[in-house]
Amino acid sequence: MIKGLGLKMGNIRRKTLHRGGIDFADSSVLGIGDGSNVAFTLPHTPYDSNSLKYLFVGGGVLFENDDWTRSAKVITFITTPPTGAKVRNPSYRKS
Repeated sequence: MIKGLGLKMGNIRRKTLHRGGIDFADSSVLGIGDGSNVAFTLPHTPYDSNSLKYLFVGGGVLFENDDWTRSAKVITFITTPPTGAKVRNPSYRKS
């Protein structure tokens, strides 16, 4: 284990993610499936249509257009996420 590596990596990550005015949203849990809810809201609007192409649901990966659609910050699943499944977004470029 390298002493202080976590702190150094955190500093590098912050500098990389904000260089040149580009800003990224961190990965986060959008909600937990309840068996009926198909709409979840992102914390930030993605920069463009290429900024967010997949989501994690209950340990699996679901892809835009095949499994869900997006309008601004709202994700709508084609099939309801399973009850108890965490819906998580990866890090993405935000507007």
